[in-house]
Order: sequence, then structure tokens, then C-alpha cells
Amino acid sequence: MAILSGLLVFTLALDYWIIQQFPVVYWNDAFIRLAMRDELLVGRWLPLLQLAILVTSIASRSLAIVRIALSLFAVMAVWAMQRFAGRLFDPVTGLVAASLLASQTMFIALSTVPYQEVLFIALILLAFSKPDDRQPQKPPWQAVIPIGLACVTRYEAWLFVPVFLMRFFPRHRRQQGSRVQAMDAGAAAIVLAIFPLLWIMIGPFDVGETELEVVARILDGDKGVFFREFLKLAEWQIRPEGWILAGLGLVSGLRLTRTRRATLQTLTLIALQLSFIALFNPFSRENLRVPFFTSVMLLPFAAKGYCLLAGAIASLLHRLRLAGPGKRTRLAVLFLLVLAAFVTGTLRGIRFVRGAALTADYQSPAAAGVQFGGTPHGGVLLLKDDPLAPFIFAAYADLSLDLLYSLEPAPLENRISGLSPGRVREAGITHIISWDALEGLGLLCEPGFENLPFCGIEVTVRTRTEEITIWEVDAPTRSDE
Repeated sequence: MAILSGLLVFTLALDYWIIQQFPVVYWNDAFIRLAMRDELLVGRWLPLLQLAILVTSIASRSLAIVRIALSLFAVMAVWAMQRFAGRLFDPVTGLVAASLLASQTMFIALSTVPYQEVLFIALILLAFSKPDDRQPQKPPWQAVIPIGLACVTRYEAWLFVPVFLMRFFPRHRRQQGSRVQAMDAGAAAIVLAIFPLLWIMIGPFDVGETELEVVARILDGDKGVFFREFLKLAEWQIRPEGWILAGLGLVSGLRLTRTRRATLQTLTLIALQLSFIALFNPFSRENLRVPFFTSVMLLPFAAKGYCLLAGAIASLLHRLRLAGPGKRTRLAVLFLLVLAAFVTGTLRGIRFVRGAALTADYQSPAAAGVQFGGTPHGGVLLLKDDPLAPFIFAAYADLSLDLLYSLEPAPLENRISGLSPGRVREAGITHIISWDALEGLGLLCEPGFENLPFCGIEVTVRTRTEEITIWEVDAPTRSDE
């Protein structure tokens, strides 16, 4: 228990350190969620994670507080991994698996940004943990709750429901009879069906249009290319030694009668999730999140592989008369092996986060948002040819997207067709913000305004840094004719 508590504290402390060291969020979808943190339904994303962001934002508008709240899901995932692997194999293997997860590169990177993956794996691990053999067997409604929540976190969970029902209710049937088992399974199926049905009814997208897009995505792309890219990304996340150790653990799990069923069901979950991604293409082929679920679900078997390797090394040391026999030697070897993996994995994760957080495309709009935050304003015109920039700026300025304007063509709903005093005045724009050089700005102006102080718009430079300029718009000197 002390080791597990230490891992949970370490996970939270590491995430807090990352948030303080790298205050700029990384990766594109994260900024859309944060810019729309006052909304529950955002695009096709299922709403549970956005609900957590919304509730946290009501308590505090600080992005750091939102990220700290998200890191609690990482703590829950580490605890769930120990529970899952510990009940699959044994408590020691559970602690090893939790250590491997806490130091996994993508897990560290995803723990402080608003992506569903960390919350999703926590819920799946809780839902599919074996019941405690020491407790009286009851209908597993405590497991129905996490799988139900997973159904409003990621779409793959909808495919996992049949596996979940087969996972638990046959055990219940042997003890209370097939009729009770069938009633419980039917009740659980009805409860779990509510989640996708509600989403289909209230989801903020057109179901018919989505079905056509799904067909197009299935027909689009070479699945062989997808799986080649998957293996390439998985090798980076799992590492060659991870594949070998996971293979040893899988063989052990399939050989033991007690663990064979759970092992096969875990492999089924991996196969279903990969099939879903391959068919529906929710990610680009190069997206680093593609193999994340697979890499996490293989960690219990990699942990078992570490235990088997430690046992083999301890036996060798005993035969060479370098150590005595017994459990203590095996645990000492296991501790050293896991410690080495834990330290190297953590350092690798920190390096990866540093590279992601310092991406130049995120820095400038975030800095502009921080500088503009709290400024009294009306409409704000952003001069930046980047579809993500408005969301980054809005997230850090805590600015409603309804007040942001951009020049056509642009991703925002609020667009003006050109820079002119009349259009700026009509839109109620009080500030114009740009980053990077404004070379060729005259091309954005209407004819006759190129030689005037900002396309004929009287402005006052409020803030200027090396890359960012914030203009405050004065009364227009000319209007559109």
C-alpha cells in the first residue's frame, strides 16, 4: 500500500511540475476544448471530459487549475492499473504495472492536457478488473458505472459493452442460476444502451451526414498502410523490450487457467479498438494517440514479464552462488529492473513533453492571449493565417469565441471580408491583434486605403513585443462608400 501511495503522489507531483514548467498547453484539439470550456457539447466529442472541464472552469478560470484537475484522472488511472493487474495476476505484478504506467511516455504527455485517453483507460481498467474472490459475488453494478461512463468518453466503449457483459455475468450465473443471470445481464444492457442512445438524440451533429462520412472514411485509405504506421508508432511507445516482456506475460496469462479468460478478453478489447480506428479513421495515421490504448492494455503483461525475468535472474544468481535462494532475492532483482525502467521512462516522458510544449506555433498566440487577458474590449480581430490560432488565443485570454473576428476565409463564424474602417466599426471591433511580421498587410486592405495608417483605420499601439502587436482601434477616419 505504501508503494502504491508513493506512485500516486509521484504522478500528481510530476504533473504539477510539468504544468508549472510548461504553462503552454500542447496539441491542437486541447485548445479547442479549453477555448470552449464554458460549453458541454463540443463537436462529436463525447461529453464526460468536457463536463469535467466545465465544472472546473466554474470554480476557477485558470488553465493551470483545469490541468491540475485533469491530472487527477492520471492518478485514478495508475490506481486502476494496480487494481486491474493485481487481480489479473498478483499484487506485486499490479504494483509493477502501475509503475510502468506512471512512467509511460504518452501517459505523462496526456496527463495534463484535455484528451479523453487517460480518463478512458482509467474507466476501462476499473470496469474490467476481476471481482475480488474474497468478497461474496453480487451483480457487478459497481463495474457497470465505469463502463457506462466510458460510453460517454470514447466511442470504442460502445463496442466493449458485449465483452463486458460476457466478462461478468457468466460468473454470476453459476452461483444464482441462469434466470437471475439473464435478468441481470438484460438490465445491465438496457442501462448501458441509454448512453449511446442519448448521445445520438442530443449530440450536436447531424446523424445522417455523419453516417455518410463514416462510409466515406471506411472506403478511404489503405488499411495495410494504417497498420504499418501503427506498428511504427507502437514500437516507439512500447519499445522493443516492452514487446518481449509483454509477450512473456501473455504466454503466462494464456497458460494459466485462472488468468486465461481475462487475458483473452483483454486481447479482444485491443482488437476491437484497433478495428474501430482502422475502419473509421478518427485519427491521422501519424497521430501518436493511435497505439496508446494498446500500449496501456499490454502493461499488465509486460509487468508479468518483468516478474518472470526477475525470477530467472534470481535463479541464475543462485546457481552462480552470487545470491541466496528465496523470495527476497527475486524481489530485489525485480525492484532494480523496474526502478531502471521507471527512471528512464520518466525522463523520456519529460523530454517529450518539453519538445511538445515548446512548439513555436503554440507559444505566440498563447503569449498574446496572456497579454490581452483582462483588457476591456469589444470585438477582437485576429490577423493570423492559422486555423488553430484563434482557439489558442481565446483559451489563454479567457475570451469568448463569439467576440473573435478573422478575415475571410477563416475558421471562425465571425468573419469580415476585408480591412476597412466601416467594416471594423460595423463589427464593433475594439482591438486588432497580430503575431509574426505584417509583411504584405496592404494586400489585405481595400483599394484606396493602402497608404493610410492601417488601411485607413486609426489605431494606437497598446502592446508590442518581438512577435506580438496589439492595436487599440480609435474612431475610424473614413467609412465605406
